[in-house]
Amino acid sequence: MCVIVFLLIITLSLFILMDNKKIISEAESSNYKAYKPVKDDTLSFNELKNINNDVIGWITIDNTSIDYPLAQGETNETYINKSIYGDFSLTGAIFLDSRNSTDPTTNTVSIIYGHNMVGDAMFGGIDLFEDLDYFNNHLTGTLFINEEYYKLDIFSFFKTNGYNSYVYNTSINKDDYNNWVNTIVSMSVNRTNNIPQGEPVLLLSTCSKDETDGRCLLAATISEGYAPLEGKEDNSQKEHTIRLTNYNLERIEIKYIVAYFFVLLILTVLFMKKR
Repeated sequence: MCVIVFLLIITLSLFILMDNKKIISEAESSNYKAYKPVKDDTLSFNELKNINNDVIGWITIDNTSIDYPLAQGETNETYINKSIYGDFSLTGAIFLDSRNSTDPTTNTVSIIYGHNMVGDAMFGGIDLFEDLDYFNNHLTGTLFINEEYYKLDIFSFFKTNGYNSYVYNTSINKDDYNNWVNTIVSMSVNRTNNIPQGEPVLLLSTCSKDETDGRCLLAATISEGYAPLEGKEDNSQKEHTIRLTNYNLERIEIKYIVAYFFVLLILTVLFMKKR
């Protein structure tokens, strides 16, 4: 009996580990690199749009793991558990708030969401901006949407609650713009001195690993008339080293192995007592 229980637990443990590796692997930005639009070449990106017509653009924060296609669903629940290809996926997709226009120049505030995953996958790299040196060295990015490129200049990394309706308000009017920006700045963990002066603002939002309802956000201004780097190789992956490699993966494996051997020990003790 103990041998059977042991084998079942080991089998379940291995299955969970393999499933976790698969989920993490699916979320890495390198999987989508072939579709990335670059200057004078959006053919591959159009192929992705043909697969899923909810695909509307691409978001890149230079020299980070954030380098993903962008979708927009009917609601903000649509892409929580749906991949960029339109299939069910625990990793979800990076998506624009359903309340926003796909023309960022007409939005006072645009919001893009993504899961906070281990190994910096999806928006798992946003919490790195809590380190001041990292923040200061990763302040630019690109938004491609509606066949246009826009420059992103990050001015704040801040934290708030997911229920903060004032921060997550896509309908901020021009009269309240300064108050809204000052609110963002006042909550900043790190920020620059380049406070927005009327430019459209983009928020990148993900869950906090420290609080159930906590959120980590990057705030950036959006500028028109920007040209991207020439080739797909000259993208954000060059500097970035995924933290998942070895350390995080080993930590996941150890956690499950210890847990299941502990269960095995309990079952063995119970079985011996009955005998």
